[in-house]
Amino acid sequence: MGVTKRYTIAYKGLKPGLHDFRFEVDGSLFEEFESPEIKDGACEVTVALERGEAMLTLDVTVDGSVVVECDRCLEEFMMPVRYEGTLHVRYSDCERESDGEVMWISPSETELNVAQYIYESICLSLPYQRVHPDDSEGRSTCL
Repeated sequence: MGVTKRYTIAYKGLKPGLHDFRFEVDGSLFEEFESPEIKDGACEVTVALERGEAMLTLDVTVDGSVVVECDRCLEEFMMPVRYEGTLHVRYSDCERESDGEVMWISPSETELNVAQYIYESICLSLPYQRVHPDDSEGRSTCL
């Protein structure tokens, strides 16, 4: 998983307080996760990490566009995506499952990889029905 290493935050040496991070997402992330829906993309991800004593709080914003297939004509097109969410990271010696809002990590960890969270956030920000946008006169651009 070499591609996902780009989305790692080394938080152990950070002082308590707020820290900002920025990531660029391209098609390689979607290839790494073998996405059946997203063919390519270009998104900017900003993470405002608040380091506390007992947990980390990440406010994540994704802004950009991805290449998806139109449900009407099956042609690929660029669809804008926007996501804002908060991820709480808590420490536990016991292995626990993350639920999308809370991620559990061992107290001995020194880095946090947010690739899976970013990928899932982009997927969840897509509308159920994906069709070409209408042109300036309100007509569908599908043939």
